[in-house]
Amino acid sequence: MFDKKLKYKNEKSKNQPKPTHLIEKWELPAGEILAPMAGISDSPFRRLTRRFGSGLLYSEVISAEGTRRMGDVSIDMARFDEEERPIAIQLFGSEPSQFADATPIIIERWQPDMIDINCGCPVKRFVSRSCGGFLMQDPDLIGNIVSAVKKAADIPVSVKLRSGYRKPDETAVEAAIAAEQAGASLIAIHGKYVRGWKGTVSDFDVIGRVKSAVNVPVVGNGDILSYSGVKAMG
Repeated sequence: MFDKKLKYKNEKSKNQPKPTHLIEKWELPAGEILAPMAGISDSPFRRLTRRFGSGLLYSEVISAEGTRRMGDVSIDMARFDEEERPIAIQLFGSEPSQFADATPIIIERWQPDMIDINCGCPVKRFVSRSCGGFLMQDPDLIGNIVSAVKKAADIPVSVKLRSGYRKPDETAVEAAIAAEQAGASLIAIHGKYVRGWKGTVSDFDVIGRVKSAVNVPVVGNGDILSYSGVKAMG
């Protein structure tokens, strides 16, 4: 968690009641959470990281469109063992309707603890399909997607963001506020932009601005490659 206090304040969000703190609700043994990674965060890997202290686990990123079409690959990717709880199933897509249709399918089949919305992946195959980090160009759309998932889910919803789509157009705070107002219970923020991120350093100040703008828990992400990196983020 990133608790640095900055001057940024938002009148719309600061007076909202603070929701149940998910970290406390799930009695997580640690504040460190392993970020979801496509092609890596499968069930055996998740169980291994749980043993080393990751409090909350995430699935690999799963297609909302593939799920709503009842694709076996997409649905099976959400499979997990009970020892992996609490676990979030991460979905990607481009339209609220995709998420609205996919969410009840995932919940009915696997009963996860949380649905996570990927709005931060910079990989070309996602961005070229108007998914992942592409969504950082439209905070209102992010809010609409969160709202669609909340209406379809009876469990918490989280969202993964980045600093913005392309520097210097920072949209993280606006997107975080939109997500919170739509019902998100947790926000993860990677302190890099979607375009031109290679060779850059995660901007912890952006994470701090998001933390100061919303009342829900914020998870900082980016360039945490060692224990000293964890301490620097915290």
